[in-house]
Parts: sequence; structure tokens; C-alpha cells
Amino acid sequence: MRDAIRELLPGANLVSRPRLSHLSYAGEKKITRLPRRSAIVAFSVNDVYAIAELVRRQRGGAAVVLGALSPRTRNAQVELYQNGDVDFLVATDAIGMGLNLDLDHVAFAGIRKFDGHNHRNLTPAEIGQIAGRAGRHMNDGTFGVTGQVPPFEAELIERLENHNFDQVGVLQWRSRKLDFTSIDALKESLREMPDHRRLTRSRMVDDVIALENVTRDEAVLDAARGPAAVGLLWEMCQIPDYRRVSPANHAELAATLYRFVMSEEGKIPEDWFANQVAQSDRTDGDLDTLSNRLAQIRTWTFVSHRAQWLHDPEHWQDRTRAIEDTLSDALHERLTQRFVDRRTSVLMRRLRDKEEMMAEISSDGQILVENHYVGRLDGFRFTPDGASDGIDGKAARHAATQVLATELATRAAALAAAPDAAITLSPGGRIIWQASEIGKLERGETALKPRFQIFSDEHLAPADLERIETRLQGWLAAHLEERLKPLVALSEAPDLSGLSRGLAFRLTENLGVLRRDTASAEIKALDQTRAANCANTASASAPSISTSPPCSNRRRRSCCCCCGRCTTAKPTASTQTTSRRARNRASPRSPPTRPCPSPIGAPPASMWPHPRRAHRHAGAAVRSDPHACHLAADEERGERSHRRGGSRGRRRLPDGSRRARARRSPQQAGRRLRQPGARAIWRHRRRGLPGRAGAHVHGRLFGR
Repeated sequence: MRDAIRELLPGANLVSRPRLSHLSYAGEKKITRLPRRSAIVAFSVNDVYAIAELVRRQRGGAAVVLGALSPRTRNAQVELYQNGDVDFLVATDAIGMGLNLDLDHVAFAGIRKFDGHNHRNLTPAEIGQIAGRAGRHMNDGTFGVTGQVPPFEAELIERLENHNFDQVGVLQWRSRKLDFTSIDALKESLREMPDHRRLTRSRMVDDVIALENVTRDEAVLDAARGPAAVGLLWEMCQIPDYRRVSPANHAELAATLYRFVMSEEGKIPEDWFANQVAQSDRTDGDLDTLSNRLAQIRTWTFVSHRAQWLHDPEHWQDRTRAIEDTLSDALHERLTQRFVDRRTSVLMRRLRDKEEMMAEISSDGQILVENHYVGRLDGFRFTPDGASDGIDGKAARHAATQVLATELATRAAALAAAPDAAITLSPGGRIIWQASEIGKLERGETALKPRFQIFSDEHLAPADLERIETRLQGWLAAHLEERLKPLVALSEAPDLSGLSRGLAFRLTENLGVLRRDTASAEIKALDQTRAANCANTASASAPSISTSPPCSNRRRRSCCCCCGRCTTAKPTASTQTTSRRARNRASPRSPPTRPCPSPIGAPPASMWPHPRRAHRHAGAAVRSDPHACHLAADEERGERSHRRGGSRGRRRLPDGSRRARARRSPQQAGRRLRQPGARAIWRHRRRGLPGRAGAHVHGRLFGR
């Protein structure tokens, strides 16, 4: 504009201020890849809001600068960017006018704008004015494109980097000498043409458009007679159109105010003006609602500064200014809430400035950094806040890392010093300490040698991890020794070999539980001497192992254990007889005075996962001699039957032998089960629970 100014103002002193920093083109980048301290320029409110929302999700937040914002709101948003709460600024071309910002990069998300008449591309000078916001004083700046904008051409880049723009040919001009004698004279003076080749008549702007629309009202034309009335009408038309509803709507407002002032009262009515102001005195609603209210109150603030239009202008100036400030602050707060993540911005700023952050861990494991929840510490694992993603998660994890190291070391030391009783094992194989899962059991080489996995992450130091492993190894060994000591002793018994060692291996692999029908063949194959030796070994090494209920039935059932107890051994040549009845006759037995003593006690109830099973196995005991076990059981049953006066299926003869009674058919047994109460007693007996009635019904039903 140097040549135009010299021609219009001869003798004018022009001062040039060269740029001290270098401005360069950085090419095309995605919005999520833009560097810090960047401004993104768009040319519509919807585009600005959409970009700001994307930046909030991906980069923590952005300040918003629009031409429609009030000065107070715009300055608050700029301050939000300048003090480092956010690293990005999303703005319209308003950024190029009157704002000095510490920008390092300017990215154009659009190069077309609406200038009030039509949509057009930005000129190189306009692009240069906006791009020149990047860099300040001696700091170099860059510019580029983002979004759907194609890369700049090489010629345009060269002109922008070297500040080489076309000279301004003409300047817009409007006459200052207006004729207020009549409305027509006023319009004619506004259409006056300049007399210099460097000047051109300005296009129709808001006040001229408002004058054209207002003068279509016949009542206004009748009132606008004389220079004072025409001058007042021109002042009404110059009220800024902050609302931007439509030219006709703005002209209607100007005509209404003009009629009030031209009335006999000569002032705007207090009630009407108070009602208009009260409609804007609300801070609820979204961004668009607050923006519309702010535009309305700014209009009434402008009107209140025309002292000749109101009865009490000072009161309304204070009133409208207070409402405008309140709405400006509310709009700034809404913009910040929507487009800025305060937690992330605070964390990122403190991390960038290397400031010490106040962090604490609550009793339930919640980690708070600067009073912001960043995650939870469960045992030795840190779980970041799942509500945040992108830069939020990174900032939270980075901030929590600074306080996790000390807390994890403290917990590792506490676990190393904790007694065995403080560590428990859940039914699902989870290791519990202080109500938190710190590990789980895994399959090992054998059933009695499981491995464990510690629940930890990269925040746990290797030294602390080693301390935890050592402590859990000691606890696991003690736990197995306490709960599975008989099985451990059985697995380490040196005297077992052959079939007995195989049975012992199967017992240990199944944790002491083995079906008798699956092991009956191996048990029968054991000779009596080996079975007795096995029993002695079991008595000395595994006094609590039992895998089946005791032989309480008259019919001897083979049960499975490490020593082959209660097993009907294959008779040898010396002991084999023709039948059981013949054996009874050959060697009559008398009721013993006491049952055969068992050198091995019953297994503890803790060996069995269910109370009913524990009760079922409570009476089981490994006998050192299988024949003695069966003999004692038969004699004890005979004594009980003799006391009750019944034979329980067999009749005792005077010589001590018994005679078998005919067995009942299944149909007869079924009729017994259908009798009231018989089935419950039968279940009682089948579950291994004691009871005379249950034993009696059991024998009657099955013919025993």
C-alpha cells in the first residue's frame, strides 16, 4: 500500500518494520500430527467447532477464537492458550487482526470464505497476513495445510516466504460530508463517487442496507422530516448488527427504536427496554444459545451508551455491561468444558514444566494426581483411567509413574514380611493378599509342584519382583505341606515299587481322589505281603490319605488307596475254600470285644472340598491288615444285628454260621422304595451317613 498512500497523502512519512524471523512452508499434515503451539484456521463456526472437538479428543484441548465472540470471551480464550493450558488454537481469520500470539505453526483447514456477498478464495495477501502470525520476534515460524485443503503451489509458497505481494491498486472510500436535509439527500451523499483514481466507492455495508430497508416504512418517512430527524435515523441505522439474523430484522429493530425516540416521550420506554434486557439475563443453554443472548445484550449495551435515548442511561450501562460480562464468562466456560480437557491440560503443563506434582493413593487403591483421578493400583498392577484415551491416557500413565515406584516398593516389602496366614488361595486358584489378587497358580511338572504367575506390569522394579517371587515360593511350599502333607509324603515314599508305586502316583496326580472301579485290577494283582508292606508304608508316611468310604457293608467292596486296604485279595492255595459259607462254618467267629484298631487316623475335613464329602470320608481308615479289616467289619455287623434281634438278610445258626435268605427281586425292592419315608432313608444310607434305620432299610432293600 506504499504507492497508494504516497499518492493520496503526499509527504507522508512511511516507517517499515522488517520481519526478524523466518517464515517457511511445512507442507501438509494431519490435524492429529500437528506440532505443539499451532493455530488451525477455518472459516465457519461449524468447521471451527468440529476441529476443536477433534483436537480435544486427540490432543487434550484447544482454545477457540471467533469474530462473533465478545472481546471478553475472546481475550479469555487467548489467555487460555497463552498460559499453556492448551497447546492448540482453532480460529477464523479473526486471528490475523489485533492478536499477538506465541505461535510456532499456522495450519489452514480452509482457504475459502464468505465475505458478506459471495464465497471466494483468499488472496495471497490475506493468506500471508494469517500465516504471518506464526513466529514472533526472533523465533521462526512455519505454515502449512491440513484437512481437505490441497498443498499450496510453489509460486504461492515463494511469495508467502519472501513477503512478495501485489500492490494495492485502489482503496474503498465513502464521503464524510453527509447531507441530512432529507432522506433522499442522505442517500445521494452516500452514493457520491470519489475524485481520485486510487479511490473507489465502498460497497453497501450494514448501515446503508439498514437505511434502505427502514425508509420503506411510511411511518418512518413521515417522521423523518428535517435534519435532526434524518440525523437521528442515520444513527439508528448505524447500530451494529451483532445478532446477524437478517437485514430486514435488523432494520425492524432500528425502526422500532426510532419511533420510540420520535414519540412525544422522546425516550425508549423503561418497561420495554427492561424486558428486552431481561430476556438475555440467563446463563443456561448450549453454545449457540449463549452466543445469541450475548449478541442481543451487546446490542442493548451499544444502545445504552446513547444518553439521549434513555431516561437513566448510566443505570442501563452498568446493567447491560454486567450481563454481557456474565454471559461472556459463561460462554468461555462452555467453550472450555466442551473443547478443553482440564485434567489432561494440567498434567501436560506440569510435566512439560518439570514441576513436582502432588499425588496420593487412597486406601482402596485410587491414584490421584493434582486431585485428578488417573487410575487404580490393584495389588501390583496399575490400571489407567479407562474413560480417557489418546493423549489423556499417556498423560495419566506418565504422571502416575512418578508415584507408583515408591508405592510398589513399599507393598513388595510388606508382602515379604507378611505371615503365611495373610496370604490365601481362592477356589479358582487365585493368590489373595490384602483383598487383592497378586497372582494365580498354573500347571506345573506334577500336581504337587504347581507354578505361580505374579500379576504385575512394567512399573514393578526387577528387585521388587524377585522379592515377591521368593516370598510366594516359600508360602506355596508351606501351604502344600500343610494341606497336602500326606500326598507329599506318599509321593516321596522310598519303599513303593511296581503296582503300588503306580497307584501312589495316580493318587498324587488326582490329589487323593481315585475311583475304585478304575483301579480294582491293579489292587487285585497286589499280593498280600506287598499290600501289607504298602499299608505299613502308608501308615508311616501318609496317615491321612483315603480315597473311599470304609467297608461298612456285609458285601466286601474293593476300595482304592495306596496300600490296597479293604481289597478282596485273590485267595492263595492255602487259604482258598469252596465257598464263603464253608469258610464261615470251618472257622466260626464270635463278636469281638472291640473293633480292629486302626493305626491310621481319618483324613482331615480340609482335604475334601465339600462338607458332605468330608463326612463321607471321615470314617475311612487304612488298615494295616486287609483280612483283619474285613473280619472286624463282619464281626461288628454281626454283633449289631444280634443286639437288634435281626439278621439283616442272613440267619445266624447255633454254630455261628449263617444261612442266606432268598434275595428280593428288583420289583419287590421298588415297592419298598415307594413306601412313605423309605426313599429318604435309602438316600441317607447311600450317602454314607450313619443311622440304624438307614442301615436296616438299606439291607432290606438290597437283600443284605
